[in-house]
Amino acid sequence: MEDNVIKRFGIADCYGIESYEEADSDLFEIRAMANKHRHAVHFGIEISEAVDKEVKDLMAKDDMAGALNLLKKKGKVDLKHTNDKSSWKLIPNKELDPWKHTFYHPRIKGRF
Repeated sequence: MEDNVIKRFGIADCYGIESYEEADSDLFEIRAMANKHRHAVHFGIEISEAVDKEVKDLMAKDDMAGALNLLKKKGKVDLKHTNDKSSWKLIPNKELDPWKHTFYHPRIKGRF
C-alpha cells in the first residue's frame, strides 16, 4: 500500500530544520531572509506520510540535521527563492555559521 503524498513548509539552515509546519507562512520568508548568514532557506516539500513521521521523530530527538538530510533524500523540494539552491546544497553543516563560536553556555545543549 502506497503512502499519501503531503506537503510541508518550513525553514532549514546550517543546523538542520528550524521550522516545519503543515501550512506555509509569510513569517518563514522573513525569518529565512534575516538569517542568511546561516544559509537559511524557506522551503516547501512533498513527502510521503511515512517520511513525515520519520522527520517528526528525528526532530523530537533534537536531530534537526538528520531530519533535514532525510527530507533532502526522500522529498521533492520547492525552494521559495532560486538563489537559495546553493545554500540548500550546503546545509546542514554547522561549520557554516559565522557565529558558531560566539555563544557558549555550559548548561545549554544544541543551538539557541
